[in-house]
Amino acid sequence: MNEDNNYEYLIVGAGLYGATIARLLTNNNHKCLVVDKHEYVGGMCHDNPFYAEDGKCMTVHEFGAHIFHTSDKTVIDFVSNYAEFNNYRHSVIAIDSANKIYHLPFNKNTFYDVFGTIDSKKILETIESEKLNIENSTNLEEQALSLVGKTLYEKIIKKYTQKQWNKDPKELPASIINRIPIRMNYNNDYFDDIFQGIPIGGYTKMISNILSGIDVKLNYNILDHKEELSKYSKVIYCGAIDELLDYELGVLQYRSLRFEHNLYKFDYKSSEGIAVTNLIDNQQGTRIIDHIWFTPESVESFIGNYTIKTLEIPDDWTPEKERYYSINDEENNTLYTKYIELLQKTYPNIIPGGRIGKYKYLDMDDCIKEAMEDYKNIVFNDKYIETLN
Repeated sequence: MNEDNNYEYLIVGAGLYGATIARLLTNNNHKCLVVDKHEYVGGMCHDNPFYAEDGKCMTVHEFGAHIFHTSDKTVIDFVSNYAEFNNYRHSVIAIDSANKIYHLPFNKNTFYDVFGTIDSKKILETIESEKLNIENSTNLEEQALSLVGKTLYEKIIKKYTQKQWNKDPKELPASIINRIPIRMNYNNDYFDDIFQGIPIGGYTKMISNILSGIDVKLNYNILDHKEELSKYSKVIYCGAIDELLDYELGVLQYRSLRFEHNLYKFDYKSSEGIAVTNLIDNQQGTRIIDHIWFTPESVESFIGNYTIKTLEIPDDWTPEKERYYSINDEENNTLYTKYIELLQKTYPNIIPGGRIGKYKYLDMDDCIKEAMEDYKNIVFNDKYIETLN
């Protein structure tokens, strides 16, 4: 324990995972300090308010589109304590360089876009006839072909995936695509979860509410103060483990992103009316994000006013860039396991947390669920806790 301030837990990272576990620990009378190298809380969920002339607000997702969705009641109850959510429902269209539109996720609208028919029997027969008959896919291409067949894969998935990861899909792990939902209806909702929306006022506001009353130090890179790590009973570390250990065993691989934010005059009549458009072949970038549509309650106020569109562009990761997507192939996963063994020897009081610390992709609700589970394991040794919030 740090004798100077009686903090029992140091939490490195003020994102959704770090904020959640700090809240749970604090509610159980453990004194926590949260530090973050950025000047803001929220991590990659960080957003900024953008106001119309009448004072109505939309939120700009600084680091890519973030849509909160879950069917887990415990998670719903937790976030509902700290934010009110709007009624945003996520739907996506994909467009190729010939301006051909495809609806996502795969449903009867998509199948009409691709096959020119809405006959369910014909659609299913075509997909089944094209599927790759393989039980254990060894790469992403095999996995996709075994799930949806050649036509859907080549028209909608293949080139987008190449651009996203800068690799041939044959070189990517099958686990990137665990499943591809196929709906034989016209439902364009991207997610099936019962709870979905954007927190009114934004994610930064919600995470600030979660951290209310907890000591937070921003613009503080713990890597510049490693001597501090030994002063705490427990350190929950949401940063990169390989960087913490000076890349002693090698570098874990990631994909990064960069963003081009552009002002435009909002005209309701000419707008696509959709927040996210995927760019699926050789266009620059992978997504166009039209932020006004994340806050449908504010759309009317922005007619004739300026709003913001963002072009999201995949980028090769280097250590000075933000880490977005871990590359969880066998080589990197093995390296991460070795780093965890080294971490336990070097810093036995450190517990990895969050998507970077755990080196895996986590949706926002998964970050909260994992923080809840880790909280129980750390404090209560896996005993069931009736109330987490």
